[in-house]
Amino acid sequence: MLLGFKTELKVNKQQRLLLEQHAGVATQAWNQGLALCQQVLIDNKLNPQDKIKFPTAIDLHKWLVAAVKSCHPWYYQVSKCTPQYELRYLSEANIRKDTLHKITTCISKNHAVIGIEDLNVSGMLANGKLSKAIADMGCDQFRRQLEYKT
Repeated sequence: MLLGFKTELKVNKQQRLLLEQHAGVATQAWNQGLALCQQVLIDNKLNPQDKIKFPTAIDLHKWLVAAVKSCHPWYYQVSKCTPQYELRYLSEANIRKDTLHKITTCISKNHAVIGIEDLNVSGMLANGKLSKAIADMGCDQFRRQLEYKT
């Protein structure tokens, strides 16, 4: 039987400041990485002959270090892992979205009639071992995209 517990952190001022700095660095890393990915996509649309390779999490981190570290020395006072985790998650999110678009496009183009079963997703999320995988699937996105593509 799996039990869930709620805990409240009792942090002092210094710990609160560190938590806020970590959250700020993570947010900034996400925004910087997202902006670079959007620039690459726009450039690839405008110049289809000279496409730029879509950046991986490692590429994004190298760019972030070069762009941010010199002008923001506070950036790595918290932890160098904070922006790395955010950029890795950004890359995974982009891959997931791209795959979802490709699958729904393929299904809608190749099949005349499509049947979608309603699943009890909230009930499946109660299973602790499967909940992360089910939440990452994006069942509602899949359904929404299939509806507007057919």
